[in-house]
Amino acid sequence: MTVVTDISSCNAVYRGCLDIIGRVRNGETPPFRPVIPKMTSSTANEEDAVDTRLVDLMQLCWLEDPNIRPQLATVLSKCQEINEGK
Repeated sequence: MTVVTDISSCNAVYRGCLDIIGRVRNGETPPFRPVIPKMTSSTANEEDAVDTRLVDLMQLCWLEDPNIRPQLATVLSKCQEINEGK
């Protein structure tokens, strides 16, 4: 819950996220989704690149139809898999 608590209390780390949260909450059409740079062989050493498996998982969680979004247990399992069991 720490991340959720930090975001909801506007912890300094997440203040930049307030714009994203507001845009998602306002229900833009088409729905706003932040751009997440995927890690590729050419960006593997860049700090801002994100593992493609994590990006794919986030995009599944952002699907408009909640009935086809992954269940929390699936999300947690995938996160453990991506983080090699950590």
